[in-house]
Amino acid sequence: MMDNVEAIAAGGELSIILKADGSIWGFGTKFWGLDYGRINYYVPFQLSCIFSSDTQASIPSTTDYVLAPEPTFIIVTNENELRIAINENATQEIHLNNDIELLSTLIIPEQKNVVFRSIDNQEFRLVATRNFDVININNGATLSINNIAITRNDGTTGRGVNNSGTFIMNSGVIAGNISSWNGGGVYNNGKFIMNGGVIENNRASNSGGGVANQGEFTLFYGMINNNVGCNVTGFGGGILNSNIFIMHGGIIENNQIANGGGLHIVREQQQYSMALLNKTERMV
Repeated sequence: MMDNVEAIAAGGELSIILKADGSIWGFGTKFWGLDYGRINYYVPFQLSCIFSSDTQASIPSTTDYVLAPEPTFIIVTNENELRIAINENATQEIHLNNDIELLSTLIIPEQKNVVFRSIDNQEFRLVATRNFDVININNGATLSINNIAITRNDGTTGRGVNNSGTFIMNSGVIAGNISSWNGGGVYNNGKFIMNGGVIENNRASNSGGGVANQGEFTLFYGMINNNVGCNVTGFGGGILNSNIFIMHGGIIENNQIANGGGLHIVREQQQYSMALLNKTERMV
């Protein structure tokens, strides 16, 4: 046993001991990068050559250490704070502290990489109060959502997300949105990656009640259900796909429209859109 031990850093094959007098000792099976000529040395020995001259040194002060920065994020409680936070930095993580009602579309500008998250594993809402899309993601912008609900007040119309950039849905809900044409929940003209969450109870006056995809849509996990396309000659109650749709997993069910309730693949002017269904948990 060693006396006056201040700290121990234990590793898989090498452990380091800091004593109160500032000396550093090591033991273990291998000393990667330290040429002491000792392998599988189980009795601690002093690593004196780690210092430039003295075999012992005083314990460094706290000013000698450079600590890794804490993860940075901004907590917002209202629409004005949210809009300021989006534009503050090129990359920004924003934590919602409560539901936020929006008076106009929330825009993610070009060259911005923004993450929305609810604090404390809650699921706070971004709520459109009038007839407009809840969120527009511009070309060249990225938005990721985690535990966020995107919805609107009763009696208002507009899409949940209108995406021309990159939209990543990790968790949360897009629900209760109404498009005057295609894509009630999400209208995608860029890249849409769905890793989880639910797109449900959205409507489109024409087609694609849940998602209208004209870009690239990859579904890894999550659920698209109970969405409706209202046109009697419309297509794709859950998903209207006009470009590339890749499904690795997830559930598409209980969506309604006249043609292609779950998923409709568009054929237009002899050009076929593509759907690659690698694995589906359920599609009905």
